Amino acid sequence: MRTLKIPFSDIAYMEKTRLQHPDEDMLTIANGSLSIYVRNPTGISANDFLVLEAFESEDAEIVQVASVDVQSHLVELVNATVIDHAVGVIIVKTPYDKLRIYKGTSNDVSTHTEITSFPYESLRPDNAYTYYTDTTGWLSSLTSDITSSEESMSAANAADCPDIPFTVFCGAEQIRVTAISGNTLTITRGYNSTTAVSHLTGAPIFSNYYSYAYHNSTSITAYPQKVYYPTGTNSIASPFAVTLPFNPITTQYLYIGSTLPFEEIDFTMLVVNTTAPTISTLKYWNGTAWTSVTITDSTIVGTGATAKTLGVTGSMTFTAPGDWIRATLVAPAPTDNLYWTRLEMSGILLATTQTSAITVTYTVNGNRVLYVDSNYDSIITVTNLKNWFMFGLDLTDDDGYPFPNSMFEFAIRAAIRSLEKTLQVKLIQEQIIDEKHDYYMTEYKDFAFLQLNQYPILSVERVAIRYPTSTSDVVFPNEWIQMQKAHGQIHLIPTSGSISNILMGTGGDYLNFVWRGWTFMPNLWHIDYTAGFATGTVPDDIIAVIGKMACFYPLNIAGDLVGGIAIASKSIGIDGLSQSINTTSSPENAGYSARLRQYERELKESIPKLIAYYKGIRMTTA
Repeated sequence: MRTLKIPFSDIAYMEKTRLQHPDEDMLTIANGSLSIYVRNPTGISANDFLVLEAFESEDAEIVQVASVDVQSHLVELVNATVIDHAVGVIIVKTPYDKLRIYKGTSNDVSTHTEITSFPYESLRPDNAYTYYTDTTGWLSSLTSDITSSEESMSAANAADCPDIPFTVFCGAEQIRVTAISGNTLTITRGYNSTTAVSHLTGAPIFSNYYSYAYHNSTSITAYPQKVYYPTGTNSIASPFAVTLPFNPITTQYLYIGSTLPFEEIDFTMLVVNTTAPTISTLKYWNGTAWTSVTITDSTIVGTGATAKTLGVTGSMTFTAPGDWIRATLVAPAPTDNLYWTRLEMSGILLATTQTSAITVTYTVNGNRVLYVDSNYDSIITVTNLKNWFMFGLDLTDDDGYPFPNSMFEFAIRAAIRSLEKTLQVKLIQEQIIDEKHDYYMTEYKDFAFLQLNQYPILSVERVAIRYPTSTSDVVFPNEWIQMQKAHGQIHLIPTSGSISNILMGTGGDYLNFVWRGWTFMPNLWHIDYTAGFATGTVPDDIIAVIGKMACFYPLNIAGDLVGGIAIASKSIGIDGLSQSINTTSSPENAGYSARLRQYERELKESIPKLIAYYKGIRMTTA
């Protein structure tokens, strides 16, 4: 099995927006409430989604707004709350309340299909992520090298494998797993017409590609932008009352187009179809062809030989395909640039069949995003950051609510990426596909010495050359690849195997018959490899620098909240009582400046040492 950790983003904080209760003595908003009172409801509108409680609190939930009365601060909800909430809790906005997850066999998200067992899953506002476990999925790595002909492989966490048989990806090769014994897998190589090649220890293995899209479950029904029928004037005006004497022999189709992908077509019938059998087929345009989509048709009357589509007012519903594109069709089809569907019939409808209106229903989806495993917490977790580098500090806002974990996670990600750029070292594991390198005669005579762009390297999945006039690559046996992992350097040293169009010569001069006399050729080499530190092997001195760097973003915000920005002291007077509060907050001296200044001094010493060590590595040759 494989657990996905999908980030929950797109939230909007509103200034001082908190839960209230009309009775000042009440401290709790009970579950089951269909209305809430909100301090400062400005910016909240009908159909908005609100996250109640501090984001990532274990009691957080998403509610949808039905209406807002700004004067009375009353917010009516579409559905009742399911959790008790304390008066004063924070409220944030999000444009989405659901999540769709897809999977496929390539990194092209348009080819992925929705995981039907997991539709419209509620987001998890009580956490920075929504977790989904795919019981048919798997993510692992090789624990030993395998040649192109071996029919077994050793892998980490084989106990988490899905039920056999199943297919995994290792580089560009697909491998079929047919049996498991401990951590040893019996395999069929070069599955699905892929090419079997050698793979090195540490090469990642995974069973599926995944993608996801945030989803707004609010349905919107509207007239489509265009309805087109190839008779008369062809283009029909809303509300799209049209006579539909379908004749499949003359390829008469009903085209329906909209500026947004839709999931339902609603037909209001003026004259129903009474001719049977007539079964509808709905197709969509994917950029190259009209492709059928499975529909649920509630306009059908009867079954089998008596089935009559458009026999009653109803709808045709379907799941919007991932590869549905907005396009301009070629005449005699409509030429407007829209998301198009085409309704076809198995037989001729009653000649007077007529609609009085046609509408489409759609929901608002975010862009589909290719899923990438988040490995930032493999270096330092939020808990580590707080315990090791922020111990003893107050990490709450003015009202006593803790800062969200997403703030600290962002700080960790930013610190890691910043240090990677400074050191020119890859800290998080990343697969590099088709990195190109120029051919130099002096280097290739040194057993094809290559300095990769990213290092350290964990594994090299593929080394190939691509001739300028060739449409295919010459791939070198993985057994030839010799690595200096820490340096990001490789050599090709012939050891076994053969390639018919590569000749070996003195000093590894196995291309001399092709490039004899040439001293340079751009982009001849093409390399796939995995760079970064293995999990749990990032050196402690790097972790210390990341932790200190990550403190600056959240502690600067926290420091501004101690008495307010640029306020060194304040006094409070109530009915003759007074209290003075002195803080360290000022333009030069924020609330946590002592800790930050100490870290700044330490970083000025630590980072140059790391630069000298890691950048100096590239001066070493194998």
